[in-house]
Amino acid sequence: MGQWIGRAPSAWGVPGWRRALAGWAIAGAIGDLVTTISIGHVHGIAEANPLSAAGQALVGSTSTYMLATTVVVLLLVSILPVRPVNGPTRLVWWTIAVLAVAKIAVAVANITVLQGALDASIDRL
Repeated sequence: MGQWIGRAPSAWGVPGWRRALAGWAIAGAIGDLVTTISIGHVHGIAEANPLSAAGQALVGSTSTYMLATTVVVLLLVSILPVRPVNGPTRLVWWTIAVLAVAKIAVAVANITVLQGALDASIDRL
């Protein structure tokens, strides 16, 4: 497993769909960070994910919680360009790939929520 993870730096130099997925995952994680922090400033909108809400309450700051979790996600998705070589690495790779897709989906959902809030605030004018 350690040798497989050690291939991550060189795998970033190889174009392909795994590297593209990793790039989109990074964009999704950063998008989730920015939009989740932004949602906290919109009146009437609260965190919908109970696990995330609990983490934010435990840390005491949405910004700190999101920054910490984003750093962890960025470290995890950095191995997505590496091709899995056996069963355990396939399991780890697919688990991280599902996390990557979830981060992309959450960022898109948050953008939709923020757009809805913006539209509602413009309609009130």
